[in-house]
Amino acid sequence: MHQHPPRAGKFAHTTVRKPLIALVLVALVAAAGAFCAQPAAAAALPQYLQTYQYVSQFGSQGPSAGQFDFLSQITFGPNGHLYVADTHNLRIQELTTSGTWVSTIGVSSGPFWGHGPNDLGLDQPEGVAVSTDRVWITDYNTGLAWFGLNGAYQGMSLGPNPPSDIFALPQGAGVDNHGNVYVADGNNDRVLKYDPTGAFVCQIKDAAVSKPAAVAVDAAGKVYVADDIGGQIFRFSPSNSAGTAYGLSATWSAGDLSGPASIALDSAGNVYTGDNGLGQVVKLSPSGELLAKWGSPGTGDGQFTYVLGVAVDPATGYLFVGDRDADRIQTFRLMDLGPMTYASANLKVAKGKAVTFTYGVSEDVSATATASIQIKKGTTTKSTISLGLVDCGSWLTEKWTCTLAKGSYLWYVYATDQAGHDQVLVGSKSLTVK
Repeated sequence: MHQHPPRAGKFAHTTVRKPLIALVLVALVAAAGAFCAQPAAAAALPQYLQTYQYVSQFGSQGPSAGQFDFLSQITFGPNGHLYVADTHNLRIQELTTSGTWVSTIGVSSGPFWGHGPNDLGLDQPEGVAVSTDRVWITDYNTGLAWFGLNGAYQGMSLGPNPPSDIFALPQGAGVDNHGNVYVADGNNDRVLKYDPTGAFVCQIKDAAVSKPAAVAVDAAGKVYVADDIGGQIFRFSPSNSAGTAYGLSATWSAGDLSGPASIALDSAGNVYTGDNGLGQVVKLSPSGELLAKWGSPGTGDGQFTYVLGVAVDPATGYLFVGDRDADRIQTFRLMDLGPMTYASANLKVAKGKAVTFTYGVSEDVSATATASIQIKKGTTTKSTISLGLVDCGSWLTEKWTCTLAKGSYLWYVYATDQAGHDQVLVGSKSLTVK
């Protein structure tokens, strides 16, 4: 679990870039008198990871509106504004997506945590979640507080059953479509669920979860928990219709995660986390495949010092990444929506003989694509083989009888996925007609 050191410390990280899954094409000669080397066993297609591009940034260190001091969780509200837990400034800031200040919540108002006569207001606000009518704030040292969208303080909780059962270093928060709020209760190794009025509902707990740092909920009510100490993301599914019991249904790690300290979901169910063990932002598919990974240590564009907040803009799909020690929020967009094709074997064939192409296409936003093979001499297409609708992410074959004159050619694989995206890179290899 991350700690709250003095501001002097900076954390270095590494960046790696990742794309999507892939479709490959290989060709074999399967006729008498025509020979070609069988390609190496196609155990798996090359992995094609998505590319995210830096767009812009805003923020700087300080106490003024639009500035930050140890920014933590970030999230979007139903009004399309960004809400930022500005921890050491003891406030939540509401900002536009360009960084323009709109309002401040939590300064010189409740809650009164009861620690002392002057203990009024937030102490170390770290998590923030926004429902249709409330802003929910987790305070790292104390508990959960909630405010109206106008910033008016409404209530607080020290835990499910104070003083015997209270929060212990709560961190991230998330809300579901019904207005329930979920809190990552870090040192108690659990997630606590509260209803829209602020009444405790139940706890979500499993022995596999060591230190939950962040939580998000999808449209089906499944709860995703980032465990930064355990280096994993867990998904819990409701096990009864009342939503008062949950069971562990999925786990993601597999070497792709090290220290996930934040979490966000997009409309397609993809999972985003700021992983401070890797020093990167990581994107996973709903089934757990690695889709993207990017970042590097530093304070330049696209670099990170300590990622403690990620949020997806539901209007644009842009990803907003909060960098705690750099006191800024960076924006990224997905660049290469489209499959990638591969051609993995150079082939030889005699005219009139058959050759078998083995090919593949990456899986990006759809599981199928319309594909074709084109055989070219220079820029002139000599033959086109229509492959029709094919499955992405698996090896496929197509047999073709050579009708070309002797010479050297190139064969290409082209694809368009069902979302209308053309391939971002075309696979090609040589074809020699003897």
